Amino acid sequence: MTELGARAVAHPVDQATGANGQQTPAPAESVLRQSKPLVPEVSDLRQVLLSGWDVLRNQAREKPPTPLPNLLLPFAKFRPSRLPLDRLMAVLDDDESTRQRILTDLTEEDYSKVEWLWLKRPEGWEAETEALLADRQAFATTKSRTERAQRILKALIKKVEKSDKKATEARRAVRAARADLREKERKANEAADRLDEADAVRKRAEAEERLARKAKRKADSASSAARSRLNEAIQKEEALELKLEEVVQRVVALEDTGADKSRPAPQSPLPSQTARRPHRPVCVRPTPLPERQHPDPRADAETIL
Repeated sequence: MTELGARAVAHPVDQATGANGQQTPAPAESVLRQSKPLVPEVSDLRQVLLSGWDVLRNQAREKPPTPLPNLLLPFAKFRPSRLPLDRLMAVLDDDESTRQRILTDLTEEDYSKVEWLWLKRPEGWEAETEALLADRQAFATTKSRTERAQRILKALIKKVEKSDKKATEARRAVRAARADLREKERKANEAADRLDEADAVRKRAEAEERLARKAKRKADSASSAARSRLNEAIQKEEALELKLEEVVQRVVALEDTGADKSRPAPQSPLPSQTARRPHRPVCVRPTPLPERQHPDPRADAETIL
């Protein structure tokens, strides 16, 4: 087993699980399977490249000065922010003496392991650098996956909170709807009770109306019968009054006949007496009838006779 492989095994990375449930190889192991080896990039060596450039420029200003490599002379007046670090990296990669000049003014504690290995290049530095880069890449991948998982988790938490909030609102809405339904049912029951009461009142009113109509028909019938009886009584009374009047006339006539036979013939009055005392007609008062609650004309006539 190579040194890089041994290091990758010695520093395992958490394996991810694929969609089919199988474990996918860790980033370091996937790097080992690649045909192209890992090499440092400008982003991995930025700090040591900038420090090396400062060392070279300072050495060029000393007395006696140490000139810059010929390939770096065009960039002597460049600011560090505008310096093409890829060109500087290419020059230092091929110029061991320049790297050694830089190492004399730098300390290992100020730089990363990869930067120091690339600059110093001890025996086996390539395998160790590749292992470090594999670990760094695996860590970056894991970190990226972790951050992505955290973002997904936060998004899921927000969705769950939002769903829980919506569920809470839905439960409140359901409770309010149930309360409203119960209130409507109560009102509907009250309305039904009022309708039942109104229907009972209507039925009672209809029954009373039927009774009133029946009583009215009876009253009308009784009134008609009473009017008929009254008319008959009036007719009978009128007939009796006529008979009574005839009887009274007959009685008066009989009394007048008896009085004429018992008294002397009257003398002719003098003219002066006739003028002073006018003849007054004789008024015969009818014999009063006995008081009865229900007078009977026939009995009264018999009494008079």
